[in-house]
Amino acid sequence: MAGWQLISFLIVAGGIIAYLGDRIGQKVGRRRLSLFGLRPKYSSIIITVVTGILISTASISLLMAASRDVRHALFSMKTIQDELKRNRETMQESLRQLQSLEEVVAEQKVSLAAIERARLEAVRQRDHAQKQNDELQAEYERAGAELEKLQADLEDWKKRVAELRELSTELEDSVARMQRTEEGLRREIAQLTEEYLHLEGQMRTGSFIFQKDEIVAAAVIEGGRAQERIEEDLLALLEEADKKAYSRGARIEGKERALALSEDAYFFDAVNVLKQGKGLWVVRAGAARNTVAGEPVMVYLHLFKNERIYRQGDVILSTVIDGGRSDSEKELLQLLHLVNKTVIDKGMITVDGEVGEVDGGQFIDALLQLQRLGGPAQVAAIAARDTYLAQGPLLLRLEVTPAAG
Repeated sequence: MAGWQLISFLIVAGGIIAYLGDRIGQKVGRRRLSLFGLRPKYSSIIITVVTGILISTASISLLMAASRDVRHALFSMKTIQDELKRNRETMQESLRQLQSLEEVVAEQKVSLAAIERARLEAVRQRDHAQKQNDELQAEYERAGAELEKLQADLEDWKKRVAELRELSTELEDSVARMQRTEEGLRREIAQLTEEYLHLEGQMRTGSFIFQKDEIVAAAVIEGGRAQERIEEDLLALLEEADKKAYSRGARIEGKERALALSEDAYFFDAVNVLKQGKGLWVVRAGAARNTVAGEPVMVYLHLFKNERIYRQGDVILSTVIDGGRSDSEKELLQLLHLVNKTVIDKGMITVDGEVGEVDGGQFIDALLQLQRLGGPAQVAAIAARDTYLAQGPLLLRLEVTPAAG
């Protein structure tokens, strides 16, 4: 029977029993019946109590008849309470065990995370080790190839050493022959030297066409180029010097030339310096000794790196000139001559022997100032602009001030 049907039935049955009890009570009261010798009032109370008991009994009986669980609950309540208590205790224990298991699971998760990190690190280390192994393998293969190449080179060098040993034996034989020839040549050289010195002494009695360290020719050559280009420029310089020497009367016996290097190494040394040094260079061919007409001019090569020798406004030379004297113009020209020599000594290129230039108007102004002062005056030759060795000429300006004192 469904729950709502059972409840409806109990309500209806309770109402019917209550109604019957009420009817019985009314009849007992009207007829003033007595139960068990009691007064009617108490008889009515008994009937009402009995009716209530019947309602409860009927309800309980009906519930027991309709539901096994109700019967079990009414007659087994203590057992159910005890079992419920045990179940609660069991549930509490289960909850404690569950909490412990959850803690264990949390610890296992932490351990698992650590294990996972360790696994990832192990994988990374494995990959790194594999990469290193691959690199080492490649290096090993390269080293093997290099070793094979070196072994092949070693065999080549062994062959070359054997060849050089044979060549060394041949050279030793040649050296022995040359040493034997050297003695004869030394004797011939000594004799020729004696004759040469005798002839040179005779020729020195004539006039010099070139004095020692005189500039025979000069040129500006750009360094840092190909060796062939540099050699061409040096040969052109020597050709120009040769023409100049020949025009003055220098000669090499039996040749149409007049010039020779005092040492062959000068040429190749100059080539090496110019090849390694970038920028402009001043190259001079200078007379190595005093030379008279009829003999060759022995020259050397002198190199000057292009650099700034004067800044604009630098005083090159200064001297005191008496403006009251008649030869003040001569002294002023002598100052310019000394400036010219100073600049040439620094290495500036010159073709006609003059490197300093002063405006004619400035020269006349300086003379007029000297005459106006009519006494000792300080005359300074000053650079009119920045001046470099290979980028002449040197432009001058003259400054005249009263002499101190």
